[in-house]
Amino acid sequence: MSFNLEIEFTGLCMFVPTADGSAVHVLMPKGDGMAAHPAHHGTHRAGVEDTTSTGSTGTPVPHHLARLTFGRASDWIDGMTLDFSHLGGRPHGPVPEGLLNLSKATLVNQKVNLAGVTGQLNSRVILRGGCISHHYGLARWNFENHPPAYLAHWVTWTVPDIAGQELDLYRANLDGTNAQPFRTIEVDDGKTIRLLVHHLPRGERPHGPTEPAPNVGWADHHFHGYFRLFSKPVTDPKRITPRFLDKGWGLPTTIPNSCVSVEKRSSLAFQPWSIEGRTYTCWAVAAEAE
Repeated sequence: MSFNLEIEFTGLCMFVPTADGSAVHVLMPKGDGMAAHPAHHGTHRAGVEDTTSTGSTGTPVPHHLARLTFGRASDWIDGMTLDFSHLGGRPHGPVPEGLLNLSKATLVNQKVNLAGVTGQLNSRVILRGGCISHHYGLARWNFENHPPAYLAHWVTWTVPDIAGQELDLYRANLDGTNAQPFRTIEVDDGKTIRLLVHHLPRGERPHGPTEPAPNVGWADHHFHGYFRLFSKPVTDPKRITPRFLDKGWGLPTTIPNSCVSVEKRSSLAFQPWSIEGRTYTCWAVAAEAE
């Protein structure tokens, strides 16, 4: 017998394929020193720069924490790597399709040193087999030198057809060394194991009340949390700061060239209508490795 593994990501997560294409690292940057931003359920105001420690709404913004949730149980994964290398295989395709690639010349135009970035991380997830099968984003954003883009705030990575009826989870040091098993999860419905990795401010739930839409032109400096992951300083961060344009239907909920068949997708547990809460902050992006 076999099962499908679904790993859902929400919060600040950067998907970076290794240079040889053998794995994808999901990097969760530290919040220390990140420009403050309004609380996720506060009021977004256009033209207000987040230059104070409280953000534009006056609401303090706590540091982000990484957590793994499965069923009714959860584990903190701050300060460690969640390693799925033992599942084998190779990721399907290059830079994950559908995510904004910050390494493009019109954006940051830099790459990530996966070995050298460890000190800037709260957590890391290493993926080998599988692909992004679904993503979700409702808001469209403007950039100075890049076409308007939807930003995904919920991403599902699927590894189909894993042999057996249980999954061993491994955690390692932040640099990926010394991986050790720490938990075994059994398939409860005979078909799927579903994990949620969320990297959000302390006390915020991944399934929370929907954020109010920002005013047009509102700039979220929360995005700057990604810039420290590049090998060189980002020289003009304001140019790459996304500014709210409008809310629409968003990204497609399924990826056309996915490693998951159309028939199998219909049986997966992904339910985009239940996850609108993180629409305007804490997006997932992609980048390229050196």
